[in-house]
Amino acid sequence: MKNKLKNRRFRISVCCWILLFMPYWITSYTLAQSVQADQAIPGLINVKFTSETLVESKSTLQSASILNPEIRNVLETRGFERGERIFPYFESSDTLSVSKRTGEQVVLLDLSGWYTIQVADTVNINRLAGNLMGMPGIEAASPEYIFELDEVFPDDPNFLSNDQWGLYNFTNPGNDIHAPQAWEFNTGRSDVTIAVIDGGIDHNHADLDPGDRNRIIMGLDVTTFPIPSTNTMDDIPAGSVGADHGTAVAGIIGAITDNGLQVAGVMWDVKILPVKVIHSSGNHSIQQSHLANGVYFATAQGVDIINMSMSSGASSWWQFTNPLTEASLNAYRSDILFIGSAGNNNSSTVRYPAGFPWVMAIGATDEDDIKTDVSNFGSH
Repeated sequence: MKNKLKNRRFRISVCCWILLFMPYWITSYTLAQSVQADQAIPGLINVKFTSETLVESKSTLQSASILNPEIRNVLETRGFERGERIFPYFESSDTLSVSKRTGEQVVLLDLSGWYTIQVADTVNINRLAGNLMGMPGIEAASPEYIFELDEVFPDDPNFLSNDQWGLYNFTNPGNDIHAPQAWEFNTGRSDVTIAVIDGGIDHNHADLDPGDRNRIIMGLDVTTFPIPSTNTMDDIPAGSVGADHGTAVAGIIGAITDNGLQVAGVMWDVKILPVKVIHSSGNHSIQQSHLANGVYFATAQGVDIINMSMSSGASSWWQFTNPLTEASLNAYRSDILFIGSAGNNNSSTVRYPAGFPWVMAIGATDEDDIKTDVSNFGSH
């Protein structure tokens, strides 16, 4: 197993690419209910049960399936309604895996016991999580946090006009990632797959895929669970949360280059796996459990890199063990490079998943090589 990556801040245009070489009942909780990013969704809690606590692991959870009467009583007192498995395809036997890069056997955390549970009590979720954490049969419990998208830089359409100064800065040479010099050695490889966990990707875009899905490969929409969907199209209405964001991220990573069209990608040759974690309607919250399931899916597909250009600054991240923590750690144990945005709040506050020791945090500088007005900063 490789040594842990040291977390450092890079300009956003570098991100990971220069390093080459749920269920509908939950997603129906909309932003109209005034849930802000970094907050927890009222009435939802993520709970990890031990295997002997449940009758059996099913996609849905009813109160009667909980064998421990103390746990059942606590949840029923808070108005237990129902639960859904966060990782419906993960079985307890999936904890043994093989690193794609090294071929070594790795041991993953067991994700099979995670459920998102809905209760009538919308006020005391943190207290409920704390109560459950001290009970036999419960491995972990945490609120269902909300995430926000962190915009990407640059996104202008012409490399030669210096709009993509992050690749090569014609005005201020050196304040860039020296992409042309790197391209002399390597312009990418078709056997490298990068997962973009976002709002979907426009796979019909002429500068991303030639039309045969050979570059933007088949992915997964985790917001439609328990009925899975492979529709990962960036079809979120303009002006809504997540619209065009995933397509822009994919373009920075791997737009078809040297073809006379629009932008240049860092990697001219690459496969991109879209993982859609934002509901197509655009008016739903970005939920931690969806992100965690998306990370698990990307890990199971054997990708080389995971990119997540979104973050949460919830103050209780380290107070509770949560599904995204475990899913991202499994990705690291599988020798996958995980890239997370440090955030666009002009703050030194650590945001997650970028703040995890096994995730590389990404910040942003401008064309004068100075921190942008919005980029977060400081040690991660």
